[in-house]
Amino acid sequence: MTSRKIVLLVGVGVFTVVALHPPWIARAVLTRMSFRGFPNVPPQTLIDSTSWRVPFAPVYSPPSLDLPAEDLAKYQTRLRSGDTTAANEWRRRVESTERRYNVPDTLRSVWRRDSVPGSRAASVAFTRSVVSARFEIDLVRLGIYLLAVAVLTGLAMVFSPRLGKDRK
Repeated sequence: MTSRKIVLLVGVGVFTVVALHPPWIARAVLTRMSFRGFPNVPPQTLIDSTSWRVPFAPVYSPPSLDLPAEDLAKYQTRLRSGDTTAANEWRRRVESTERRYNVPDTLRSVWRRDSVPGSRAASVAFTRSVVSARFEIDLVRLGIYLLAVAVLTGLAMVFSPRLGKDRK
């Protein structure tokens, strides 16, 4: 096998990996509270939108910030029954998802833990400023990455010496 074939196989392999794990953009709708003019003006809820870059995520398992309702119901049941580990598990899960998809610090969930007097169960609450998020493949960055792989593979093929003569 010639070095050019090896270079071509490696280039096609890298090209495939990049195509299957493309860069993403998250576009989110979020809510914020405005206290401008307070106390003369009551606080207002503002709805805004934003976007941020997401590192590579596989095409076959697209990124999502959605929290399954069934899982939330199970955690709430565990919390009501006094399971103190449920709150920590839920928090780790939400924070892990936010880290994985590179949610900006200013948009991450805010956690509060209260203990209710006379109750065994701890009350755990979190607020999210992100109301909904949708993820799209960043076609510009993907195009640049794929073009770079193609150019580098082409250059490597041009400048790679043949390891041996092709046998007939």
